[in-house]
Parts: sequence; C-alpha cells; structure tokens
Amino acid sequence: MALDCILPGYPIRYLNDLIKSTNVLGCLKITADGISYNRSNKTGTVLNRFVIRGKQCPFWNFNSEVPEIYFGFQITDLYSILQGVKKGDTVGFVLPSPDAAFIKINIYVSKKKQGTTPQTTERILRRTQNDSNVEYTDLEFPTHEPNVILSSFQAFGVFGGIKTAGKQRITVRGYKNGIVFATDEEGGGYSFGDVGPEQFGIGNIVPPPSSSDDETQASEVKKEIAPGVFIIPQQRHIIQLNLGFQTVVALKGFRNISSCDKSDKSDDVRFYFDKYDGKIEYMIICVKIEKIGEFMTILRSDQS
Repeated sequence: MALDCILPGYPIRYLNDLIKSTNVLGCLKITADGISYNRSNKTGTVLNRFVIRGKQCPFWNFNSEVPEIYFGFQITDLYSILQGVKKGDTVGFVLPSPDAAFIKINIYVSKKKQGTTPQTTERILRRTQNDSNVEYTDLEFPTHEPNVILSSFQAFGVFGGIKTAGKQRITVRGYKNGIVFATDEEGGGYSFGDVGPEQFGIGNIVPPPSSSDDETQASEVKKEIAPGVFIIPQQRHIIQLNLGFQTVVALKGFRNISSCDKSDKSDDVRFYFDKYDGKIEYMIICVKIEKIGEFMTILRSDQS
C-alpha cells in the first residue's frame, strides 16, 4: 500500500465541508510526513490550506517509492462519502499505489455505538485528472502572535449567528488587537478586543496609552473625559475586507474541526491581519484539526 492511515472522522468530515464552500476540485499532496492541501477559489479571494501530520494520526503508514503523490478528486464526491460520519467515528484512507485510480475509504463506527457487532462502511473516492502538473506551493503557517484569538465557541457565534440585509455583505475590520464584523444592517455586527469606538454595545473608553504603545495610537488620544481616563475617537484599522455573506457563514465549521480541549487551548481560532506588497489587505484564520494537524484560510476582499 502506498498509503494506509486512520484519522478522526468527525473533524475530517467538517474539514471537507469547509473546503466545499469555496472549492470544486481538490488535490491532496501525500508524503511520508502527512497529507496537505492548497486550493483557492476561482477568483483567488479565498485560499484553503490544511496539513495532517502523519506521526500525530492514530495510525499512519506511507510506503511508496514516489516521495510525493498528488491525488485529484471532486470535493462533492468526498462530501457524499463523509456525510454519515458521527462523533467518535474514525476514517481509514487506503491508496493501493501511487497511480491508483481510487482511494478506499473505510468508516469505522465508534465502539460506543456499534454494540457487539463491528460496523464498517467501505466507500471509494475516484481519482480525477486535476492532479497532474498541479502548481503546488506549501504555504507556511504563521508562527508569530496573532492579532486576535477567539475560542471556537465565540467564532461559531459570529460565523453562525451573523445576519445581514440587502446586499448580503459583511465588512471585516482588523485592528492591532481587535476585530469587527459589521453587517449592512444599521448597528449590526460583532466586535472583539480593542477596536476603539467600533465596540458594539458599549462606548470604548480606554486608559491612557502606555510608553510601550506605538506613536500612532498615542497621537490619536484626543480628549480626557475624566482624570486619567481618555477616549480614542478614531483608531486606524490594519485591514478592511468586504466579504460575501456565504463566505463568512461557511467558517462556522471551525468549531467542529477543533478538539474543544480547553486545557491546551487547541480549540483557539487565531486571526492575523496583514498587507501583501503593502497594498493588498488580507486576513489569515487558523485553527487546529484536533491533535493531528492544522487548517488555515486566507481571505481578501471579493468586492472592491
């Protein structure tokens, strides 16, 4: 076998659901180290990447003379296979040879649910031709401190609960240590962290800037409203993205691919804001795939 591995089923199911929202064709890169994936949508405004590390999987065996195997597939084909996967189930992937026409997928029902009779469902994921000569760039996951960290529960509350009207657009503004999701409904949205006057529900009164704060923020303190209490009427955001409603809502699946293990903060959803070439604003969102890997999506405005 070129590949024989077992993965936790529930996060893999919802990982594919996340990808399905923006990708039609997928391609897995399989090596001795694990499985990885890079794909953008047609407009190049959403890029999905994940890495599954073989050594961290319940079972992993890679035995191929070809060091890098590319396996193209239809996202909807894998979606239909994994829809029956429940919490506690595991999923086995078997690739008979590097050029095999299929991956055999075994779904193992959780022992808690199967009773005395083992239950295994075997399905076939057919190979497509979009894996030949694929342009594949292994993007590095951010290692520096994120601008904002939300729990998977908080992120689910935003992505699953946000409502829009009219144009079905959502504006995301990223700050040094805060984030705003603003809808086209007047006053609608969510804010987390230090976002100046954009904080929803409460006027954002902050203490005077310390000497460690950057000069830009210090220069923006305009008014002392009480002894030692200042208000910042304007705090410049790092990025501003204009995103479609469905793009944002699809991200609620983050909650189902993380481990929800609060002790090691492995369910944290991390947000990074930056500009490419000093001009193109983008946001990176990262989350752990249980204890076996990591997923990130890179978003930039899909409408000027």
